[in-house]
Amino acid sequence: MAAKAASTTLAVALKQWEEKEKLVAADATDIRLRAVLPSINKLDNALASLPKLQFLSLSSNTIEKMNSFQGLCKLYLLLEAQTRTLID
Repeated sequence: MAAKAASTTLAVALKQWEEKEKLVAADATDIRLRAVLPSINKLDNALASLPKLQFLSLSSNTIEKMNSFQGLCKLYLLLEAQTRTLID
């Protein structure tokens, strides 16, 4: 049986983004999480904490499924190129 690759959630990736960018994600209009290591595999409730978000890049991750983007009423561009869907 092959071992699963390490992965992370959107909440953890956002925390890392905040540390790197020295910004607060909840106030951001543009968040780029391309090819995050370890790869984002779960879009959790952290999406609801981004009310001002207009641009979100999740390209080159391994997101299991795209959840509801409810609450992201200002989002007008979502990039998910080369994002793989995991299949058990």
